[in-house]
Amino acid sequence: MAPPWTGRVGDEVVYVGPAPAPPEFVSIKAGFDLFDGLHFFPGTGDPEAREISVLARPGNGSNALLTSYQIEHRYAGPNAWTVETVPISTGGVTITGYLTGEEVEIRMLALAVGGTPSAYSPTVSILVGEDDPAEPSSIDNEALRAEDGVGHAALAAIII
Repeated sequence: MAPPWTGRVGDEVVYVGPAPAPPEFVSIKAGFDLFDGLHFFPGTGDPEAREISVLARPGNGSNALLTSYQIEHRYAGPNAWTVETVPISTGGVTITGYLTGEEVEIRMLALAVGGTPSAYSPTVSILVGEDDPAEPSSIDNEALRAEDGVGHAALAAIII
């Protein structure tokens, strides 16, 4: 007896795309920003938590269709890598858990349709908070201005 008829012939074909080019870093920001939250200056010099913002773009030289970036980070040295996998559409990741003064290594690879990975990008080493602006030693009273009026109050400081 013949098997029941089906329009499907053969097995499913697994797509294995071409290998993508290693992704490139667009920017890595790992320090204090004058306009982050309500903080205007770094703290006392003690280690403080900082976010590390990593932005990436596809590398040149491949026509592979990308699905995600695998961004890896660790404390500098022979430590285990922590892996963050993010969709290609986000363009990057925000990493938490590091303090000012800590040296961090970051590398990444791209994943194409079918799961084909690229080679790793070069490993970048950063010092968290290295580019933080210096805290002012003091503010001159002449640099402060206070205004008030019906329904409003304002305080302005000139910081150089």
